[in-house]
Amino acid sequence: MIFSKFKVAAFVFFTFASLANAGPADPQAADDRTANVSQQQRAFLTNFARVSPRSSAAWPGFDIRQIPILIVFRNAAGDPVRALALNHPNPPALGQSVNVGPLTDGSRASEITNLKFQDELKKIENFVFSLELGGAPTFVLSLDQESDYIFLQTDRPEFIAYVFHESFHRHQLDNFENAHDDDSQETDDF
Repeated sequence: MIFSKFKVAAFVFFTFASLANAGPADPQAADDRTANVSQQQRAFLTNFARVSPRSSAAWPGFDIRQIPILIVFRNAAGDPVRALALNHPNPPALGQSVNVGPLTDGSRASEITNLKFQDELKKIENFVFSLELGGAPTFVLSLDQESDYIFLQTDRPEFIAYVFHESFHRHQLDNFENAHDDDSQETDDF
């Protein structure tokens, strides 16, 4: 049976939404979204480590821990000010790097400040499936720090599902026939 790319992506999204649906890792973090972002990051990393070993349950061969991910946080002016790198092979090449891992699932995590690649990162409105950063094709999510959208509040299980869903598109680009880099940003085809 052949599935459309959209159906596959929807399946993956809803699978991870159900896996991650445990509420915020820290209920106090949900009350104050902008004052303590590092607490949100810790909640995200805890949730990521809890769910990531099950990524292959969503689709054979899919392991989110094999995809370099950079979550970029923008200030009110839209400038990238810091980032969280997951499983990137060379975090120091991205900027000033502080190791905050390994996580319980074996993932590597680093907080990045003084970001390099400012021009490239400023151009990203929401995400890019594959951007060459620090010598590795990296999945990049770019977020406003003060977002009210529940999908973009990093301590929420919905955000974990969002990261897994979009990372699965990256997996499709790397592993599915007829998924080409030249149309990788046209989300209507996925």
